[in-house]
Amino acid sequence: MKIVFFTVNLEGGGVERVISTLSSYFVLNKKCQITIITLQNSAQFYELPASVSVRNLKFGALCVGLGKILFMPLLAMELCLVLRRVKPDTTLSFLVRPNLIHLMTKWLGNSAKVFVSERCNVEYDFPIGSSRSFIMRGLIRLFYHKADSIIAISKGVKKSLESLGIPAKKITVIYNPQHIDYIREKSRENSQIQTPGKPFTIITVGRFYQQKDHETLLKAFEKIRRTLDAHLIIIGSGPMEKALRRRSKTLGISESVSWMPWQTNPFAIMAEASLFVLPSRYEGFGNVLVEAMVCGLPIVSTDCPSGPSEILSNGEHGILVPVGDSDAIARASLSILQNKALSEKMRTNGYQRADDFDVSVIGPKYLDVISP
Repeated sequence: MKIVFFTVNLEGGGVERVISTLSSYFVLNKKCQITIITLQNSAQFYELPASVSVRNLKFGALCVGLGKILFMPLLAMELCLVLRRVKPDTTLSFLVRPNLIHLMTKWLGNSAKVFVSERCNVEYDFPIGSSRSFIMRGLIRLFYHKADSIIAISKGVKKSLESLGIPAKKITVIYNPQHIDYIREKSRENSQIQTPGKPFTIITVGRFYQQKDHETLLKAFEKIRRTLDAHLIIIGSGPMEKALRRRSKTLGISESVSWMPWQTNPFAIMAEASLFVLPSRYEGFGNVLVEAMVCGLPIVSTDCPSGPSEILSNGEHGILVPVGDSDAIARASLSILQNKALSEKMRTNGYQRADDFDVSVIGPKYLDVISP
């Protein structure tokens, strides 16, 4: 079967890892032929099988500012032409803009079935009150009905689509796949990065955007430091990095915080930590929670919409705390760090729970939906 994946780029991030994971699984286990089409010509962060073809849309360079919306019909025309050359059996797009462009091809003579993967909670990514949100919500209402099927990465994402009038019967919930054995293998490697020799190390991974709410984590860590000699490792990048570094200084914890850019193998570093904390205000799913469980880490996560409560089985496999509550994060973190029996129990339970998200379990569910 010939499959086309369509997305923004192949830089480091959750959707890019999912595409890499699915591509490897479909090529190696299902003997599929994969082509990835991107809006932007970017560096490839994750490994792909050698047989996977990567193309980028030439007009994707126009996707700047208002061009991201205004030139979507032009990009749909170009995508149509590329699809006619590739002649896939099925196509699946990821993220809102690629999904809209993909669905616009229906207007331009694309008679093939169109499948889209919705990864954001539209109620939070496009909050009421801004012109951009008004436009994007309108486009989602207009075009998502045209999809042959929509894959939502969590029940919360499905609910957010339903709030915009998208029929529930069009939406199938399939959690993000992970290559569990690969992550476990990588987690056993030498990290080649000297981690602080502290008895307690807390780690988090995520882009430096308001959504991820690193500031609340910094506040919580300052409170943890009053009780324990702990160290915090933050892996990520983004526009808020300088402001967050300044905030760590004003809190008096800068010498106890390590900032690391995106890593080709973050799992080896994660495996050396004592605890993983996710402070997000909202998520679509929360891939990094599964990755943390694979690495054998106990978890504290905000009970944000949407994903964490589903991954952690409503608190069975990690401690859920209110969004934006630094006191609650500090208390939950200390309860794990100061209780070895609880920590080991959570490590074991999470390690086992992670297998539910393996690509061997999730991959066939994707094929059930997108197969022609």
